[in-house]
Amino acid sequence: MSPFGFILDARSSSSSKNMSAYDNKAFKDIGKDPAVTTSIDYKSQSSQGFSKISQTWQLNKIFQIQNQLPTREMEILTYVISDIDTFVGEVEKVISKTKPTGPPFTAWLPAPQYIDYFQKIKYAFNLLGKITCLNESSIHGLILNLFNTLEFVTCHCPDGENLPIKVNCPLLTPEAIQLLKKSNIYLENFGDAWTKTRADYKPEPPAYTPSFYDGWQLPPPS
Repeated sequence: MSPFGFILDARSSSSSKNMSAYDNKAFKDIGKDPAVTTSIDYKSQSSQGFSKISQTWQLNKIFQIQNQLPTREMEILTYVISDIDTFVGEVEKVISKTKPTGPPFTAWLPAPQYIDYFQKIKYAFNLLGKITCLNESSIHGLILNLFNTLEFVTCHCPDGENLPIKVNCPLLTPEAIQLLKKSNIYLENFGDAWTKTRADYKPEPPAYTPSFYDGWQLPPPS
């Protein structure tokens, strides 16, 4: 069970232009930002593994059960979640190579890979906010699974308390924020970049265009 019961609440890359503010030197300066206290128990979480059924498999199964022809958003979401699954697998591989008797560790992968992951998590939430043809329980289950990976990766990130705060592209849509609230997930601890929409966030970040591990590209808008 998550130490905070699926709630990340302070009250209780993509293409080169998307990652221009971040590179492998990013971690050198992250510690200069004010620390943000979260309810994640990093020490206890760092020793835990992460068991999951492929979210891509789950998503495709939902489409089959509900007899839905994929919309553009559903097709994009499949590729986004596939990349999320792939990255989580890479983090797990790093963890598996860590000696159990060694000091507490963090899964070190190149900084842009973590940034790309956080961007795709936010993008997935936004896509779910646009999909209206799936029932509420399916959407809720996908959101919780995405949040599980967010919790896991944050706990195995070189600076999980600060790095997500820097990822302001993309911003969440009002629909995505509302879906998260319905699932009792609050991301205030991750700062304005995870709680404010484009209308409220200044300065306005660039538009987000994801890149995918297999080279797939976004289909044109219908």
